[in-house]
Amino acid sequence: MQLKCFKRKAGGSVLSPVVPLETTLVRPAATDPRSFFLVYLSEEGPEIYELVASSPYERIRWMQNLERAAVAMERALIMTFRQPRQTPPVHPPVPFR
Repeated sequence: MQLKCFKRKAGGSVLSPVVPLETTLVRPAATDPRSFFLVYLSEEGPEIYELVASSPYERIRWMQNLERAAVAMERALIMTFRQPRQTPPVHPPVPFR
């Protein structure tokens, strides 16, 4: 897998190769059957990374794995902020006397 720097941030700084998956999109490249893009949606604007796999099959596997991980991270984030369900308190049965 090869990482190509597709876009630089304003000011010419190089993009970080570490991106949070919960705000990342995975898209195939139209011009190369081995390439795909990771689009990280940051507050400063999108960061675009082009990755090149060794084969079209490997590209498909990487894209599927990254998409699955992104969905899992998004679900985990939603579950973290979801309010816990209010359940009635459970009292032990009162014995008859």
